[in-house]
Amino acid sequence: MATSFKAVVLRHQVRRDGTYGIKIRLTHNQRSKYINTGLVVTEDDITPDFQLKKRFFIAEVEKLIKEYRSICNKNAAVIKDMDVWQVFDLITKKDGSELTFIVITNGQLTNEEMLKDIDFLVKKHNIRLTWQHLRH
Repeated sequence: MATSFKAVVLRHQVRRDGTYGIKIRLTHNQRSKYINTGLVVTEDDITPDFQLKKRFFIAEVEKLIKEYRSICNKNAAVIKDMDVWQVFDLITKKDGSELTFIVITNGQLTNEEMLKDIDFLVKKHNIRLTWQHLRH
């Protein structure tokens, strides 16, 4: 499992007011996804090569990264089998423990077959499952 986090300010994502959003780049198994932090900086808050220079922003991003690493460490056995999108979903959930399954079929699978497949995934990854029956 190769999962890393890095704070970045993307040069090409300048807003109309001249500010930039701080992102955290999640890299997992050589694939990347960006997590929005909600933090916004001006050119005075970053270096010419777009690195954070104000201690406040560095500390806030370090707190988020520490939280994300903690979630990854607690779920290390599961994360090794995940792709970057699944890791992103896991660490950006509020409690990090509930995943939603949406099952769409063309009627070729029976309910029993679907439940068997879902049960396998739940047991394999120690997932808490919330089940909702949707009617149309």
